[in-house]
Amino acid sequence: MDGCDRFSNRPGVLIGTCAVDDTGGWQSWTDVECSIEPTDGVHDVYLRFVGTGSAQLLNLDYFQFE
Repeated sequence: MDGCDRFSNRPGVLIGTCAVDDTGGWQSWTDVECSIEPTDGVHDVYLRFVGTGSAQLLNLDYFQFE
């Protein structure tokens, strides 16, 4: 949160990591839930996606906090 070393001039703080398995196709959707560290106040949130290989990495439909 509040930065990302690859996208901003601030390193930010990692508040969660979520592993997403292969769904079997670019339009095959699945819901994934992950925990994050509790925070207070208003913050910038950066989603960083990392993978291996040369195939398309991720087709993200939406994300939300509850």
